[in-house]
Amino acid sequence: MTPRRTQPERMPEWHEGRVDVAREHIEIRHGDLVKDDSEPLVLVARVAPGRSPRSYVVEFAYPPGAPDAAEMLASARRDLDFFLVELGERDPWIYALYHCRSAANAYAWVHWLHQQPEGATQARQTRERKVSNNSMRRKP
Repeated sequence: MTPRRTQPERMPEWHEGRVDVAREHIEIRHGDLVKDDSEPLVLVARVAPGRSPRSYVVEFAYPPGAPDAAEMLASARRDLDFFLVELGERDPWIYALYHCRSAANAYAWVHWLHQQPEGATQARQTRERKVSNNSMRRKP
């Protein structure tokens, strides 16, 4: 029997494009979450899964000519390269979602914030509630 040849997994990549904000995506924001002042986090970019596996679309939202633009865009690019490409995760999107909830994300200057379509969270919670209720019922 001849061994079956498997194709090597495609390397993850990201490219610039438009991100549909009505669908699941991650916002990349810059600023200090720990500080007590009310200075808002600055939106630098949005990232979403692309059309092919391990491909991601990034839309930079921060104007290149704005103050500190070079630093903020460079920080976002470094994070995108690290989390989506260099880490070597089997599913970089799942890892990115994990990173959104991590302590490291809270203490960094570049923050990843998961955004879901309006009805997605409610639908998921309803499904979870149904599963939970069904598992609590006593069988006759």
